[in-house]
Amino acid sequence: PGGEDQFTDEFRVTLPGGEERWLEVTARVTRGPDGAATRMYGVNVDVTARKRAADALARYRVLWERTRDAMLFVRPGDWRVLDANRAAEEAYGYSREELLGLTLRDLRAPSTHTEIENQLRRADERGLLFETLHVRRDGTPFPVEVNSRGIDLGGERVLVSVVRDISERRAAEEELRRREERLRVATEGARVGVWEQGDGWFTCSPMNLEVFG
Repeated sequence: PGGEDQFTDEFRVTLPGGEERWLEVTARVTRGPDGAATRMYGVNVDVTARKRAADALARYRVLWERTRDAMLFVRPGDWRVLDANRAAEEAYGYSREELLGLTLRDLRAPSTHTEIENQLRRADERGLLFETLHVRRDGTPFPVEVNSRGIDLGGERVLVSVVRDISERRAAEEELRRREERLRVATEGARVGVWEQGDGWFTCSPMNLEVFG
């Protein structure tokens, strides 16, 4: 039977220069009494930007949901948390809904509050990597490394912060410091060439330096 059919589809094309673009086609097909197509007309729309944005959003969503680091969206003006991932809930001990009712002051140790304004300003201007002290819901402080950068999102300026718990790193650094101090005390003044070596580090007494230069 005659009539018209309509369809919409997306396809990728490669331009002469090698650039790939995505097109969305909406077309109508006119059919004769025998059902055979007699005419087809439609519109092609370049949807490359939309496809790339969707792909970027999908990659971001995977990162947001699966990363082990806490991720926070923060409004620079009032420091309010706009969004938080699952890792942030686990790190701070709050639900996502509870986190959205907090500001950075609630997540930072009181001793660091005077630093917040300057750090957020620098992060918004050019991005900033820094270490500070955050607190969990039960008040337990823990050291973190924060990588924060300002972006425009949905017509609003926000800070995206990746917060990494560096408690284990700090503990390892402190253990290394204690080892070095014990070795220094034990060998100070002794005419004994003592040395100690671990994974990625080596230390020795002054006697070894005198002997081997």
